[in-house]
Amino acid sequence: MKYIVLLIAIACIWGGGQGVYTAKENKYPTVYDINTLSGKNMPTKKWLQLENCDINLTEAIYFKSALLGSNLAKELYIPLNTQNDSITVFLAQKAKNVLEVFNLINTQTDSEKTKYFLNKYQHLIIKEKQTYTGVVRHGIDIDNKEWRQLASTSPKLVKNFIILDNNTTPNSGFSYTILVIGIVILLFFIRSLFNRKDIEETTSENN
Repeated sequence: MKYIVLLIAIACIWGGGQGVYTAKENKYPTVYDINTLSGKNMPTKKWLQLENCDINLTEAIYFKSALLGSNLAKELYIPLNTQNDSITVFLAQKAKNVLEVFNLINTQTDSEKTKYFLNKYQHLIIKEKQTYTGVVRHGIDIDNKEWRQLASTSPKLVKNFIILDNNTTPNSGFSYTILVIGIVILLFFIRSLFNRKDIEETTSENN
């Protein structure tokens, strides 16, 4: 149990510290044209505004949740297509209307209904020259298993691709709170170790 508490403290300190640093180093989004990115010049900043993005919702990737026991997508990873025919960025999308359309089409078994819905929601499925803003997923926020699965999805994908969490901004207030909680938990953990040691020494002396 005590090691679980320690792990929680470490996770809070790591995650909170990362969030505080990200907010400090990214006071405003850095603007890029998606077509200028390649595997050789990927952004180092973590809050980005990507322009001239083309998306096709039918190309989105999602991961089934064994815990939820559902085949419906809860989050989509949409490749941002470029003019140089490479994929450098996945847009992580959780917007309710986008998920509803994707799940509606993805669960169809009737080809005619699929065509109908593709035509009906084409304005959401195919988008050109869009601008997306968000924080790059990094450090403690990356799920290594999902990252490896994404990395194997397309030969067009550069090795150092990034995941952009759509419509997110660095949140220093929340990060500071998590960091402080982690430090407090760690201090209580250290204190409990010393208290336990004192009790053991007292017991030993009495015997």
